[in-house]
Amino acid sequence: MRKQKQRLLQFLLRIGKKYESRKKYWTGAHRSWLKPLQFEEEIHKLVFQEYYLVIVELEEKIGRLLDKIEEISAEARYAERESTL
Repeated sequence: MRKQKQRLLQFLLRIGKKYESRKKYWTGAHRSWLKPLQFEEEIHKLVFQEYYLVIVELEEKIGRLLDKIEEISAEARYAERESTL
């Protein structure tokens, strides 16, 4: 995930798009800045969309995995055992 986010940010810097806010990257404010970006070249728009889509897909995948881990960890065999001391 980190590599993909870095790849997108580096691409934006290369084409002159810089996030000027003092807020951190990948916050709600940063994402609000990303969404309406306009590009002079159609290829830049396409590359941005593809990079951003990869990030969204990875976030969804991570969410699904975390949900599954949560589900599995709730099973009886993973419950904490009471101490007999």
